[in-house]
Amino acid sequence: SQMSRCSSNEKPPAVAVAVVVADSYPKKQDEEEEYVVPPIAIAYPVPTAPPLPSGKNEIGRNVNIAKSATIGTNVRIGDNTHIHDGAVIQDGVTIGQNCHIHMNAKVETCATMEHNSSVHMNGMIRANTTLKRGQTVSMNKTN
Repeated sequence: SQMSRCSSNEKPPAVAVAVVVADSYPKKQDEEEEYVVPPIAIAYPVPTAPPLPSGKNEIGRNVNIAKSATIGTNVRIGDNTHIHDGAVIQDGVTIGQNCHIHMNAKVETCATMEHNSSVHMNGMIRANTTLKRGQTVSMNKTN
């Protein structure tokens, strides 16, 4: 399913907090010890896309893909779909039946196009979003 291919149930690592105490250097004889306490540093986990399992694409029947189109991995393409020149389909995308992805259109990672939807020339569907059944992204627009 789309959920299992493009999402992760893992929790992000806990926030790390570091405090460093250092002796001053060089220290002179009979001088009081001095401690330097820098501000607390908080390291947040870097957000990354969840890893996709490696696998083959699933291509339906009667699908036309132009030679200059780019298709990522773990992509599902439904029956009777047409992908035109220069189109880019990134990893983990699901495309329904009877869809059209026109010239230079882009469907980003883990996006879903429901049946009978289309992306016109230079249009884009953003990552992790869904283009509903029968909807269209117009020329040079982003959903």
